[in-house]
Amino acid sequence: LEGDPLIRHEQQRQRREAVTQPAKLGVKNAVIVFVSGDRIVALRYVRGETPVPTVVGKGQGRATDEMMAQARQAGIPVIEDAAVAGPLFENTNTGAYIGQEMFSPVVRHLVRLGLT
Repeated sequence: LEGDPLIRHEQQRQRREAVTQPAKLGVKNAVIVFVSGDRIVALRYVRGETPVPTVVGKGQGRATDEMMAQARQAGIPVIEDAAVAGPLFENTNTGAYIGQEMFSPVVRHLVRLGLT
């Protein structure tokens, strides 16, 4: 199935489309926010819009408090989880999809909150 030329062509088209569409960045575009100490990472995942969760914002220090306030004001869940926030902060740039190693822990929270 993965070797089917039609499927490969469609996957390539979707990747090109995802790359050319401007990312919706900023906490206001997040659906979930992860915090660990003074680090914060905001993610967006909307079925049919984003193929995988995307980092739409990151902050450290004073920015963490500001971003948490924005998220709470917008009704976006703020989750304290060092096992998720730490690696996302260290290894993922703003505007990038999360890495495969983070799928399971991130999706677990998304499912628990009914965000999938």
